[in-house]
Amino acid sequence: MECRIEWNSMDVPTWEKYYAMIRCAPLAQSYDYARATYSHKGRRARWGLIYIANEAAGIVQLSEASTLFSLFHAIILDMGPLWFDNNNLDKKHHAFFTELNRQFPKRIGRKRRIIPHIADETLLHKAFHQLAYKSHPSSYETLWINLEKDEHDLRSHLKQKWRNQLNKSEKQGLTFKLDKTGESFDHFHNAYLSDYFERNYKNIHPKQLPVFFKTFQQNRKVLLCHSLKDNKIAASALILLHGAAATYQIGIVTDLGRESCANHFLLWNAILHLKKIGIKDFDLGGINAYDAKGIQHFKEGLNGEKTTFKGFYS
Repeated sequence: MECRIEWNSMDVPTWEKYYAMIRCAPLAQSYDYARATYSHKGRRARWGLIYIANEAAGIVQLSEASTLFSLFHAIILDMGPLWFDNNNLDKKHHAFFTELNRQFPKRIGRKRRIIPHIADETLLHKAFHQLAYKSHPSSYETLWINLEKDEHDLRSHLKQKWRNQLNKSEKQGLTFKLDKTGESFDHFHNAYLSDYFERNYKNIHPKQLPVFFKTFQQNRKVLLCHSLKDNKIAASALILLHGAAATYQIGIVTDLGRESCANHFLLWNAILHLKKIGIKDFDLGGINAYDAKGIQHFKEGLNGEKTTFKGFYS
């Protein structure tokens, strides 16, 4: 199967159109993620339109960095490529990574880090079979919720304990507030700063959070929302929008909020808002990326579909 990658041939609206076509498209492949992440790390982005047998079949975003006239060169591919359909995935992946290997072969001075967007271990094995990539075993797990289901189905699908806590929260006089201007960001940032080091999060570093917020806010792709108890913030969440999907990036709950299950109230109402604005898929974020086990347990209570990605390659 012949593969061709046409780099940087699309304008941003065309990229966004293709990206929005793909269900459960990962945040790391979004244009705004590249804008928020790459520049401060000294990287530049490449956006590729992938052709299989001369037909547009998918897209891929990677970052690269180079010094000394490219003597030292690095390419990083996080959670790609993304395909427009699921036909012949094993052959498509094999063709793509063969072509990527041809364009960026392993050599002295070149660093390659590839986290393929392949959850199926059989396809993963086929894609890298007999190619010059070295495997580094690890895993990343996340949970997705299909927001095209109606509200009743979503609620009935919650795990019983989570649903009970949601029912409790709805009797606590809580209100849901969506901050559309970012006026509460400083308060949120300070709370996150404290939580980040206390709980040893593996998430956006607090120093980079303002960049993420500003970047996604420019295109109205961020939700900063709160649940209030007696007009005081009891829980907060930062949700990033990308294509037809959204990612639950950061959640914070106060002692007052824990007593009233304010985080359950908050996330449920955020889900209803995402449905209202047309988001199709909601990524609850990594469930094995944190040392704080309570976060994993909280996310698992929504009973989303678990997806596991195995390892990275170089």
